[in-house]
Amino acid sequence: MKKVILCAGALMCGAAMMAQTPSSNYAMTTQVGIGNDLGIDQVGTTAYAGVSQMGNNNEATIEQGEKDNMAVVIQAGNRNSATSTQDYSYGAEFGNNVSSQRQNGIANVASVSQESQWGNGTNNSTVYQTQSGNRNEASAEQQGNNHMNTQTQSGIGNTADDLQKGASETAVTTQSGNYNESYLVQNAWGNSSTVTQSGNRNYSDLSQDGGQNMSLITQSGVSNSVMATQHGDNNTIMNVQSGMRNSATINQ
Repeated sequence: MKKVILCAGALMCGAAMMAQTPSSNYAMTTQVGIGNDLGIDQVGTTAYAGVSQMGNNNEATIEQGEKDNMAVVIQAGNRNSATSTQDYSYGAEFGNNVSSQRQNGIANVASVSQESQWGNGTNNSTVYQTQSGNRNEASAEQQGNNHMNTQTQSGIGNTADDLQKGASETAVTTQSGNYNESYLVQNAWGNSSTVTQSGNRNYSDLSQDGGQNMSLITQSGVSNSVMATQHGDNNTIMNVQSGMRNSATINQ
């Protein structure tokens, strides 16, 4: 049985919660203005979700369950937050994951998880998060299989986190302006990473732990620092820092 929910709300208040039990799920919603909030919980099979909220107290949460997950959240303006969790249980089988969250201004936070490798969660992974302006943060955790990750933040509270474990990892983090930090742990196998931070309190902390490591970190301007660690296999690190309190510690 196929389940589809479409929902649109505009002006004055918002809130929507949805839940669908296993089947050919799909959901798509739009809210515009003032108390926005949303939920969506689809537990299993061909899920896809959606969500777009425009202004004021935004939030959104999508949790999906295994098989062909995908989730998208686009929010623009005021107290943004967004979360996406895809395999949604430690007993998950495979999911074809993707998640993409874009937020645009004021209190941004975003997260994504895509769940445990030990319960066969996660699978063909992917995350993109793009935030632009104000209290950015972002995090993304993917555990088993063909990961990839891109987080881009621009302006004021930046931090990005990242953890990807077992299989073909890759990550790119680009932050530009103000309280930058970054951190990343990739565990084993195809590791690679690129972190580029530009302007203000840069700091990065990288650890890749076995596999075809590589890493490239570029920071530019003000309180730079890096700590990196790669253990085992084809290591490479290139670190370029430019201007003010540079420091670096690298250990391969």
